Amino acid sequence: GGLRYEYIQTQALGSYRQINYHPLTNEVLFDTTYNENKSNSRSIFLAGLGVTYKVSKNSSVYSNNSQNYRGINFSDIRISNPNQKVDENIQDEKGFNTDLGFKKRTDNFQLDVSGFFLYYNNKIGVVNQKDSLNEFFRLRTNIGNAYSTGLELYAEYQFKNSDSASFKTTVFVNGSYVHARYGKSLESAYSNKQIELVPPITLKSGIKFQLFNWNASLLATYVQKHFTDGTNAEFDPNAVAGIIPSYYVLDFSTRYKINKNCEIKTEINNLTNNKYITRRASAYPGPIIIPSDEINFYLTLGITL
Repeated sequence: GGLRYEYIQTQALGSYRQINYHPLTNEVLFDTTYNENKSNSRSIFLAGLGVTYKVSKNSSVYSNNSQNYRGINFSDIRISNPNQKVDENIQDEKGFNTDLGFKKRTDNFQLDVSGFFLYYNNKIGVVNQKDSLNEFFRLRTNIGNAYSTGLELYAEYQFKNSDSASFKTTVFVNGSYVHARYGKSLESAYSNKQIELVPPITLKSGIKFQLFNWNASLLATYVQKHFTDGTNAEFDPNAVAGIIPSYYVLDFSTRYKINKNCEIKTEINNLTNNKYITRRASAYPGPIIIPSDEINFYLTLGITL
């Protein structure tokens, strides 16, 4: 167990200048300097307790329980995007998390499976608002309570052809299922909706080979469809919000150690050249979706002196 005390003071003192130009004539339309002098101090106590029970020589049950805290930082309160604003009364996020798991390890097998629950109060997010001119803008503020519960699994098994283990094959899988939702919120559009940027299912699996000085690996990653906006909007004309479609990626790498001082390594990322997106940009270079990298190849020669 443990108890932690934190005293946090956030302060901003200075100025910044905003200049807007006409898109055709390059004439200065707006030129203003803003002065800022802000300060915010707070004290918090955080407690945690972890317990492990050894079931047998190679297996154990464990549980961890702790309080969470996420203080607002500079990126939460300073946004240069003219289409976004920050709530002057934005507050820190507070909550707790707990997990219960089982793990086992032998010479050629590893297993770790656990369930967890994560809760946050005053979760920070972005909501759509209208200004005095009846134009939409995005406001960064505290949306409401949010929780995530789910399961995580990691398993690995190593095959050996002999006791000398000159040739090894290892397979592994790492996956999670997460049920993440907002509770009742002052913003009715967010109540009981899925939390943004949290895929319900994430799965990574792969196989590794090793033969004397040569090894290779193939890694497959799958991410299920999820939302980029707390209202769970499936489409947005300006591309700021919307769905991140399900996707998978295959990566291959191999390495050969010529001697103790020299090795050659190759990597092929996105082996099947899939087209997918992982996020959306609300500012530069957007608003726009950010496309994935196409298939790419690396060849590296390493020399150690």
